[in-house]
Amino acid sequence: MKRKHAEIFQEIVRHKGYVPVKSLSETFQVSARTIRYALEEIDDYLRDHQQPPLKRNRKKGVYYDCDQEVLHKLLGSDTLHFPDAADREAFLVFAFFYAEEKVTVPSICEHLLVSKSTVDKDIQRLRTELLADNLRIDSLPKEGFAVVGSEFAKRRWLFRFLKRACRNRGLDMLKQSEAATFFEDYCCKLVEATALEQTLAWIRTIEQQKNGRFTYETHLEIGLYALLALKRIKMGYLLTEKVMVPEQLDKQAFALAQTFDFQKPVTELNTEIYVLSLFLSTAKEEQFLFKMEGNWGQIQVAVMDFVHSITKQTGLPFVNDQEYFSSIYAHIQTMARRLKNELPIENPIADVIVKQYPDLFAACRMAGNELERTLQLTIPIDEIAYLTMHTCVASERLKRQTLVYRTVIICGHGITNARLIEESLYARFSSIEVLGALSRYEVDVIQKLQVDFVLTTLPLSIKGVPCLQVSPFFKDEDTALIQTTIAQIAKSKQRQRQKHGATNEDFFRSIVEIAKANSKSFMLKPFMEELASLFKKHQLPVYEGVIQPLLAELMSEDHIELNVRAANWQEAIYAAAKPLERSGAITKNYAEAMIASVHEYGPYIVLAPGVAIAHARPEDGVNELSVSFIQLAEPIPFGNPDNDPVFLVICLAASDSFSHLKAFRSIVKLINDEQRLDAIKAATSKQSLTRIVLNEEGEKAYVDGP
Repeated sequence: MKRKHAEIFQEIVRHKGYVPVKSLSETFQVSARTIRYALEEIDDYLRDHQQPPLKRNRKKGVYYDCDQEVLHKLLGSDTLHFPDAADREAFLVFAFFYAEEKVTVPSICEHLLVSKSTVDKDIQRLRTELLADNLRIDSLPKEGFAVVGSEFAKRRWLFRFLKRACRNRGLDMLKQSEAATFFEDYCCKLVEATALEQTLAWIRTIEQQKNGRFTYETHLEIGLYALLALKRIKMGYLLTEKVMVPEQLDKQAFALAQTFDFQKPVTELNTEIYVLSLFLSTAKEEQFLFKMEGNWGQIQVAVMDFVHSITKQTGLPFVNDQEYFSSIYAHIQTMARRLKNELPIENPIADVIVKQYPDLFAACRMAGNELERTLQLTIPIDEIAYLTMHTCVASERLKRQTLVYRTVIICGHGITNARLIEESLYARFSSIEVLGALSRYEVDVIQKLQVDFVLTTLPLSIKGVPCLQVSPFFKDEDTALIQTTIAQIAKSKQRQRQKHGATNEDFFRSIVEIAKANSKSFMLKPFMEELASLFKKHQLPVYEGVIQPLLAELMSEDHIELNVRAANWQEAIYAAAKPLERSGAITKNYAEAMIASVHEYGPYIVLAPGVAIAHARPEDGVNELSVSFIQLAEPIPFGNPDNDPVFLVICLAASDSFSHLKAFRSIVKLINDEQRLDAIKAATSKQSLTRIVLNEEGEKAYVDGP
């Protein structure tokens, strides 16, 4: 008997009375015609097994009477499904959260074909899980079991349960035609599965409007919550709690959420729309997208501190890795929104990450402590594990880019054999550089070459240099020996980096200091580019990351204006853009983009009392990284009730999402220093304003040109 037919047969037997065909059709969500066909198949099966057919009554439906032993013999263990722990939990979740009829222990035992003690244990386990979300299971005299608590808490718990359930198959699991198991059938009942295609089409429309694609995880989260909300609303369970709507509401996300078909008038669903908009505003796209938000400055500072902490702890130059910064920024930005709105994420492999990468996890957890203080949030282990995953990926990439192991080959079987070993090495190791083949009598040359280790086919010992004896024909055990050795060398080099705490950029800047001290005129950017080119020419390892200039290197009196008069905030932004446009750093489109950004997202650019940092996206007209400072003659309101009016407008033109970070960090320190802001407000010359801005430990002005 087919599995579906077996389930229909079990349903008929379980009722111990006549079951209308219409009721079976509704239970299994198929047509009455499909049910009648299934009943014919069941009759054939019963006759083949020398059992009486189903009893039929035109008015009452169908009926069959047999005990459990006969039922087991009829269907067999392969066909009859005995619900396991996961199946039973899915059934209990549906029964308790969507109780359409009285749910009692006896009714559960009868439906699941299990003992009372098993049901009691299952209920206690579920009761413990629900407590974490301030939900409880009550047994009411007339209604039976039901989950009691706020609707928001119920949805939050159901969402996490469903996300775990859909981990492997994604939203495809909710296609009822493909629901293959008891567990999946009941998960489908928790959401409005019939609206799956409509919801997927809605998500695709949003992606088209945003001109991008959501990540797999985001696609799953948005789809799941939308279908869950639709089911709850349809059954009359609406969000009635008052949700704190932030002043800086993501208007675009809210507008997109309004386009979802809730199958009810949207005027009745303001809270529902807002909660759905939270999922859209925290959505991750497949490529990094800089989002304009009220806390964007705070997020950037938090990310910079996190990355610097990881760099210091590991000794790897994460601070130079633009891809790592972008991935961490994207995660922390959406993480902050999730946690502030009580939408925690679950990491299914958090335990594996902790065990497999204990050192990097510990580093991320330590860096996360500062992150918690900056963002004023408690970051759960699951989020730390995700940050560790991003760090692991970057770590492997950096090791490939920055660690090169130098070796020489000493072979007693001639130069041809040495070349064979060299080719075998290159085939197996991308991070090893062979400097040449030498004889055993050239030990003094080896010491001058500063190699990391020596490969030899002869017994050899050199003071201070590991000598690895390998086969002339390079066997698997030789590969294992080399892997072990370079792992030890890598740890040693990492300890050295941690001890000195210097990056390649620090090294270059040290050279810059020396050059500046010994020259009258000095061009910073060309010098660093030529220096990098020289290092590469002489095959010296150079990490080709993006240089992050200090604020002092970007400051120019040509980009400072004092006592500027503006009638409104739009004119103030135009005034801030004018010096940069004049020097060719930006196009005139950039000012329009900055104003459009404020219109769309609100006055999020007013980051501190009296200070606005105007900016737009790099593609909106930035030719080169630059910054301007505009002191207004009269303070102007930007529409920010906390920080208005504005007396200082800083225009930041970032050419990408990475190179401006050091300068931005200095700007954030500046706007948090009330004493320096008061001094800027009173400044009467460009020179004095420059000195005030750069009056920070560690800021040293490099003057470009004579």
